[in-house]
Amino acid sequence: MGDVLMNDDQLDSIADTQLLERMVRVEEGIKHQNENLEKMMIQSDRRFTNLSETMDKRFEAVDLRFNRLYTFLSGIFLTIMAGMITLIIQNLQG
Repeated sequence: MGDVLMNDDQLDSIADTQLLERMVRVEEGIKHQNENLEKMMIQSDRRFTNLSETMDKRFEAVDLRFNRLYTFLSGIFLTIMAGMITLIIQNLQG
């Protein structure tokens, strides 16, 4: 019963081997997480690009509406001004 089956060097060798295996597994896990993060970043970039393009299209549509509204209101303003000037001239003559 007092026989030693392994000496300290053999135990250290086994412990070192297990430690190296764990380190390799941790490094592989980190590499996998980095790959997932890169994929997520690429997907996020695509999504933001698509969102930006969509927003640009919507804002161009809004700009067009405001330009049309501005033109319409300018026309109404000029018509009213022309009518007022005509009335003022008629009152001054008559």
